[in-house]
Amino acid sequence: MEKNYSDLKQLASKAKEKPVVLANEMYGDVWYLPGGNTSVAHYISDANANYIMKDNKDEKL
Repeated sequence: MEKNYSDLKQLASKAKEKPVVLANEMYGDVWYLPGGNTSVAHYISDANANYIMKDNKDEKL
């Protein structure tokens, strides 16, 4: 699994376009964005995409 992830990360790094990503989580009527230091933000970065909250240093959702 680790090799597959690394292979896909390397493949994504060669992409010519870098999409902008908005990730969210809804709890009732409240909309939360994962911080820039969460696993979600790291996955988006590994996929060679720009997460809109990447500069946020929070480690929580």
